[in-house]
Amino acid sequence: PEASIDEAKPSADGLDNGEAQQASVGGFTLVPDRTRKRRRAPLGVGSAGSAYRPEWMRRPVAIDNSLDASVPIDSIDCLSEPIRSALRSTGVETLFPVQATSVPLVLASHRYSWTRPRDFAVCAATGSGKTLAYLLPALQLLAACKTVALRCIIVLPVRDLAMQVHQVCLRLLAALSEGAADSDGCRRQIRCQLLVGERSLEKERHQLVRLMPDGSYRPLADLVICTPGRLADHLLNCPGLSLARLRMLIIDEADRVMAEQKQDWFGLLERLLDRPMPHPSIHSWLHSKPPHLQKLLLSATLTHNPELLQRFRLHNPLLLTATAESDKELEVSAAPGRLSEFFVQLKPSQKPLFVIHLVLGLGRSRVLCFTNSRESAHRLASLITHFADPRVTCEAVSARLPVPKRARILRRFSTGQLSVLVCSDSMARGMDLPSVDAVVCYDRPASLRTYVHRAGRTARAGRAGAAYTLLERREVLHFRRMLSAGGRQVREVRLHGSKTKRYEARYQTALNRLHEEQKAGEAASEDPSKDQNKKTSMKKRKTKEDKSKEVDH
Repeated sequence: PEASIDEAKPSADGLDNGEAQQASVGGFTLVPDRTRKRRRAPLGVGSAGSAYRPEWMRRPVAIDNSLDASVPIDSIDCLSEPIRSALRSTGVETLFPVQATSVPLVLASHRYSWTRPRDFAVCAATGSGKTLAYLLPALQLLAACKTVALRCIIVLPVRDLAMQVHQVCLRLLAALSEGAADSDGCRRQIRCQLLVGERSLEKERHQLVRLMPDGSYRPLADLVICTPGRLADHLLNCPGLSLARLRMLIIDEADRVMAEQKQDWFGLLERLLDRPMPHPSIHSWLHSKPPHLQKLLLSATLTHNPELLQRFRLHNPLLLTATAESDKELEVSAAPGRLSEFFVQLKPSQKPLFVIHLVLGLGRSRVLCFTNSRESAHRLASLITHFADPRVTCEAVSARLPVPKRARILRRFSTGQLSVLVCSDSMARGMDLPSVDAVVCYDRPASLRTYVHRAGRTARAGRAGAAYTLLERREVLHFRRMLSAGGRQVREVRLHGSKTKRYEARYQTALNRLHEEQKAGEAASEDPSKDQNKKTSMKKRKTKEDKSKEVDH
């Protein structure tokens, strides 16, 4: 296939201000936008569904969208001294705006134990610090409890994100346990468990409850971090798991969790919470009634469809949003302040060259590349590997890889050993990969929501970053309309062929090697003897596993 990039010729009319030559941004030619912009009617004035938006969604609490407006932790009076000390020992001296706004509000809602705390929905840009925004109040409330009981559940849509939040939580808990003893005698050892299917259901159950000699069950976890499906498994199959003391339900990446609703986990949890108390007298009912459950929903995108949010039966909810204007749809939060967004028109055969040019031509040391399928991700990674330049190291990561290998690849990318990481959209949800220089939407994102989560992997925590979307000519109009509907401004840039001409010979060699590799793979799959050998090997492995299980029993 053709690997060259047609060199763009600057037009004489240039920009709208009459300049003869087009501007240059980040090593690319900036193409002036000559499309007519239609004025959007504010939501609530003749827009579909606006009349049904509840009052709390029309009156959000605004959060400063600039990460430069960080607040020193000493000025957050509601934070306990042990929590502040733990933050300092982990290198945190200030809180981002979303943390400084939400933490005091959540803690204040628990001021009176006899009243039900209000629920919260937080819509803020990716990389704005939503994880600490819910971990800090949760840990402070748990630290004040004298006995072990399951009081907080954090639900995340995918295993990798749950493991990431678990690591953040463990660092804070380690810092808490190393701190000086609290003057008011607060219990320090908060027990946190991760339920994502890394271990068998039985092994995870032994981390949650312990069967005592008298037949009762003793809780072993204060805080559980889990995926929806795994939570449902334990609610159904874990005898002794009690929700009687549950105080907080935190749902991160709530829009995706709402959309999937795996095994109706939330309906199952509510049915267990709504079980009638077995005590007949008013006195015993008052003293045995479980504490009110508070729900926290967080995401970079939150739907404005009240019917979807209604599933969670929010109580007196308060919406916190970094969106500047309250009349904008909540489908997309404001972009990170230092994020530059571009799109490029390219032929399919030119896309790999663009990725290579980002590393070799522009010196981007960490490029995160998103594709629409796992097959496309692994093919692109193989092609870049065949390019055989030591400065361009690349691997693909997807859900089909074993967890240890996936973690190893992510660690190599985070430490700078990989310059390009190719992945599918499951990685775009909340993963905090430090210092991503650029995000490339290699395939056009299917929705505005997908684009937001892809672009949000860079420009995190106040750092600068760029997001590039690679489009074929026929995709440009749809992409422009999609982003315009969400209020996003993405500029077009053009890559000149002269910038990539030096890579073309090696790129063509890489293409040939990839084609040869694919042909060899197809030939191997068609060889019946090899297929039979594979089946025999699998059969032997299964027999060995069955024997080992018998020994275990």
